[in-house]
Amino acid sequence: MQDTKDLTGNVASTAMMEGWHDGEPQARWRVGFPLLSLEDSLVIQIETEPGACLGTHTDGAEEILLVLAGRIEAHVDHERIELGPGEMVVVPELAPHGFRTVGDVMARVLGFFPTKSVESVFDREIVPLGETKVSVPPPREALEELGLV
Repeated sequence: MQDTKDLTGNVASTAMMEGWHDGEPQARWRVGFPLLSLEDSLVIQIETEPGACLGTHTDGAEEILLVLAGRIEAHVDHERIELGPGEMVVVPELAPHGFRTVGDVMARVLGFFPTKSVESVFDREIVPLGETKVSVPPPREALEELGLV
């Protein structure tokens, strides 16, 4: 059985990495990964300031996005939906998606995956990584390089 300390996470104390796309000032977000990484599931935390967005990307697994705070306009494939605290949307595997914060409150969103790791591919390079692909959870060396462990 897994130790219970490995089964808990805290959104208030998760180390966050900032990401953005050069030349697109509104595309700026913070992500905490993983908030939890278990044998068969993964939880990440995403934050965007008012007016900012999480860039369009695909994930190699289905994802459930649950809004904890703020309001977002999510796009999944070609559909748009506005979500607030307690509301969620299911993103099918490999469906292009992202979101932007609407209103004047920072958005805090949890992403739930039914796998212990996932590869995300963004439509533009992610700064400071210099890549379009990111593995979640990232290799420990990458987290150390970014000062997150």
